[in-house]
Amino acid sequence: MKKFACLLVLLSLLTACAAQEQEPALEPEPNPPAGEWKLLDENYMPIYEDPCDTIEFPDYDGMSRENFEAKALEQGYNSDIGPFAAWATSGIYSPSGRYLAYHSNKDCLNASSKDGFSVFLFDTETGEDRVLLSGSDGSYYIIYGWLDNETVLCQEANQEYGYMVCGVDGSIAKLDGVSEILHQNGDYIFENKGQNLKLLQIESDGGITEIAQTQVDGEQVMSCGISPDGKFVCFTVRPNWDSPDREIVLWNIVDGTKQMLTPPEMTQGENAAAISVKWQYNGFVIDFNIADTSDENGHNELWHYQNSNFNVICALEF
Repeated sequence: MKKFACLLVLLSLLTACAAQEQEPALEPEPNPPAGEWKLLDENYMPIYEDPCDTIEFPDYDGMSRENFEAKALEQGYNSDIGPFAAWATSGIYSPSGRYLAYHSNKDCLNASSKDGFSVFLFDTETGEDRVLLSGSDGSYYIIYGWLDNETVLCQEANQEYGYMVCGVDGSIAKLDGVSEILHQNGDYIFENKGQNLKLLQIESDGGITEIAQTQVDGEQVMSCGISPDGKFVCFTVRPNWDSPDREIVLWNIVDGTKQMLTPPEMTQGENAAAISVKWQYNGFVIDFNIADTSDENGHNELWHYQNSNFNVICALEF
């Protein structure tokens, strides 16, 4: 009897969903509901802790870290003025935590150019350390972030269209038609072409699907954040070059609306400029720099913006 009742409930829900699908689509609300601001840190000082500093990497091609640094010094690498020698730096863990992608030029010492920079992959389970992208030919590779547990997004920085997807299996797939990635979260990327903005989704084989695009008024789009489900993008835009002011825009991908966010009231000072945006804690955290305070250099405040739309979750439980 209990199972029969559950089936009736499920049937009624499916019938209701079907009826809703037949109804005409509603027009987007002209004024989306405003979210709430919450102060996270009134004296925000961003600190980056490199995971490479906590790992004892194995020797590379029979060369220890000490031997690498000594050889680099002999070849003219200089830790103060450059070119710089990097055994392991700027690491990013895969979502599962198994792999660490990081930068190094320990495979570039014998190259004719000192400009090379490589991407390495360290397997925390097996201890294997290997090259994903070698800069021994003078190429300079950088890591954007992980698309999933098996693929990482990289770029050849000394090429205009050098984006690629690298698999932990050693595969490399170039991204065709992508010119300037402003931000990446999972397999979503935000492309900026002047005033034309696109949200794209990347496949592990390098395929690209356009999710949405929009036009924006302003001279330059600055920082950007993407929700993990790809339904919202929050970014800052500089309205004109004559002013340091920045506007904060929340782009709803589902209905296409763009909402201008009114900054929160700062704890001290005025004329706050939003300098960075990222997704965190089921909402967007925005770093504001406030110039006219008792500190001549100003200070930073970190605020969290949460909208009720971020919490829409459908669940069916019996």
